[in-house]
Amino acid sequence: MRPTVLDKEELTSQTDAFHSDVLLVGNPNVGKTAIFNFLTGASQKVANFPGITVSGKKGECRANDLVLSVMDLPGIYGFGPASPEELAPRKILLQKDYQIIINVIDGTKLERNLFLTYQLAALNMNTLVVITFADKMEEEGIIIKPDKMEKLLGVPVLIINSFNKPDLERLRSAIFKQVRHPRIPKPILLTKLKEEQIFREAIAQIIERIEKADFSLNELTHLSDEALAYFIALKDDYMWKYFSSPLKESLEKAIREIERKYELTIGLDIWLIEKEYEIIEQIQGQIIIRKKEAEKQGVSETIDRVLLHPFWGIVIFIGVMWVMFQLIFVISQPGSDLLDLLFSKLARVVKKNVPIPILASFIADGLINGVGFVLIFIPQIALLFIGLTMMEQSGYLARVVFITDRFMSKIGLSGRSIAPLILGFGCNVSGVLSTKSITDRKERITTILANPFIPCSARFPVFVMLSAAFFPKHAGSILTLMYFTGITMAILVSWLLRNTITKGEESSLLLEMPDLSVPSLRTTLYQTYLYLREFVEHAASWIAAGVVGIWILSVTGPRGFLGPDAMSDPKLMQESWIFFFGKLLLPIFSPLGWNVELVVALIFGFVAKEIVISTLGLLYGARGEESLLVALGSSVTPITGLAYMFFILMYTPCIATVVAIKNEIGGKWATFSVVVSLLIAWVTAFIVISIGGLF
Repeated sequence: MRPTVLDKEELTSQTDAFHSDVLLVGNPNVGKTAIFNFLTGASQKVANFPGITVSGKKGECRANDLVLSVMDLPGIYGFGPASPEELAPRKILLQKDYQIIINVIDGTKLERNLFLTYQLAALNMNTLVVITFADKMEEEGIIIKPDKMEKLLGVPVLIINSFNKPDLERLRSAIFKQVRHPRIPKPILLTKLKEEQIFREAIAQIIERIEKADFSLNELTHLSDEALAYFIALKDDYMWKYFSSPLKESLEKAIREIERKYELTIGLDIWLIEKEYEIIEQIQGQIIIRKKEAEKQGVSETIDRVLLHPFWGIVIFIGVMWVMFQLIFVISQPGSDLLDLLFSKLARVVKKNVPIPILASFIADGLINGVGFVLIFIPQIALLFIGLTMMEQSGYLARVVFITDRFMSKIGLSGRSIAPLILGFGCNVSGVLSTKSITDRKERITTILANPFIPCSARFPVFVMLSAAFFPKHAGSILTLMYFTGITMAILVSWLLRNTITKGEESSLLLEMPDLSVPSLRTTLYQTYLYLREFVEHAASWIAAGVVGIWILSVTGPRGFLGPDAMSDPKLMQESWIFFFGKLLLPIFSPLGWNVELVVALIFGFVAKEIVISTLGLLYGARGEESLLVALGSSVTPITGLAYMFFILMYTPCIATVVAIKNEIGGKWATFSVVVSLLIAWVTAFIVISIGGLF
């Protein structure tokens, strides 16, 4: 059976949307997704948690007559102060609307992973600990004693290879067994913490303040007083956001008194974290044996000396991205051309064989061309996500984020934003879709809104034609000016947004640096399939609707249907609604010295920027490239033409990009992008005209 699918609207509207029988919980990159894909049959969908950008996945796992709902939570490192993206996983864990926690641990990084394990133990929930990467543990000479670990944790411990089917079958059996016979953890950690006078007194003070305030939170009534006080002492943001100001002040005062009394130079929350790591370090010697000497460097560490080098790392990254660009556009072009050819032939067949002109035009020019316009993106987007997934799985993407973080931080972003911005040179849709790896919502919004200012490949032929028409002797210099202006504007917009409406805490880089490894072809192709399916399901209808809308405005006018040749006849086009609206908008652009033909071409450019040239050719009645160059050069002054080029560089992104923005961060931000880019484009064009008028 196909697993339950939760989209953003369902998660927002359903009160039990977060309910799952089984939660897969762990740090990032510990192998949860491979386990989830096996348990659910790998037919799940991504589910965006309401109000944030982090995704989880939900599906069903069956064994005989028992069916369990399984959710793969986004990776978290522990409880305490959180980014907005971590609040949804915290909410799910603390509400306890589930039967069992499957705590997934990377066996090669045991100490760091056990920090979350011991914090989960405070929830007193049915728990199973699964240690992954058994193959890597063997390579690195790491032996973990599961029996000893079970004794310390009080719950079953299973060591598996996430890509080994027999191991995964054992895990499935263990999950169903433990659902029927729950095991509550009784870890030594909390026992050792209770031996500390600071901990005992802090918990007592917090509990006393809560009782005095007569505080009640229905969602957390299942927590013991001690557990509730423990998470409060950690300053967990999910807890603290529910407190009234007086209670917050009271709790903060109690914590400050403890810190003063015991002369803590660090906060109580930091003291707790350090103490927990200290205890974990003490006990991990009882459960782990390392057969190989630590000084023996791995291949990954040796390669990292080059990949993380401040100079050579950047050079290699530029080279990798250049190769990726070339592969995407060279390999995808034949596929896109073939799809374009097939849809064009299909449209011609329809026009020949459908006897009713308006119906033939609607099917051919509207529906077929509308769907075709969407599908010609598929080869490009497929190759994009194959490349990004391989970079992520191999561990290289994490290194790119690290080496570019220093520069990006100067404009309020982190290294995570560099790849989406660079991909925008190929296609702004690709750039917007590739922001999924940015965990901070405000940084992600900023990166998405800045991306349309990066000059995409669709604008390139427009700039080539217009620069040749208006500046035949300096076309190369003007083309370079366009690209550098676009980059500068993207940086400026990012800086302005991060200092105004998307202002937040400075983007910090808490980064998982996985070992370099060979990507899994199966996982790469499956992840690409998920992204493609999401793109087609969410974007296709909107893009096709936009194209059909432009067709309706182009083949009809105040006197009705203009005939099947309206989009290829300049005289008929002047009687269309699109020309009518162009005349209505003309007063807005009259200060820029533009004629109605230039304005109408901009309207068509909203569908796709490359259509601007073909539209101008149609409206000017040009027969070929040379005649269009002559027509433009004789009817538009160089300064007016330059202003027009700047406007095309900065104005409303194409409909596919707008839809991508809407799907990623919401309709409000998509509208904001359209309006602001139009204003920036108009003001920039007006400045060019004004300065040009001085000479």
